[in-house]
Amino acid sequence: MGFIGGYVTLIPGFTDEDIKEAYYVIDEIIFNSDLTTNDMVEITISFNIYPSVDDRINRNNLIGSSGYNKTISRENFSGNILEGYYIYCKPLIIEDLKNNVKFKLGLDLMDEIPSEYLEYYSITDHVD
Repeated sequence: MGFIGGYVTLIPGFTDEDIKEAYYVIDEIIFNSDLTTNDMVEITISFNIYPSVDDRINRNNLIGSSGYNKTISRENFSGNILEGYYIYCKPLIIEDLKNNVKFKLGLDLMDEIPSEYLEYYSITDHVD
């Protein structure tokens, strides 16, 4: 499982390094908890980003990475944990991409992004 979507650098203006069909995959999940208690767990979810699905399969041409944090209680460890973290991170990735597009366009954070840039900040699920 992964995401196909935009990848936007923090270089002003759009360049060839900005991609509309990059591939995002969770490559690491780190659980940090205090073993003397049984309540809260800090989770770091790390994504690696590749220019395409083929590059991800071959683990070639890594173009970036991003990390997201989540705190949960131990009792919430159930179901498909990996799928749950994809669901949790998807809107966070989209929000990061929107902010990067706004930066590139010189917009304020509250400004609307013109529709012609939608492909740079939209992502879709990809099931292997």
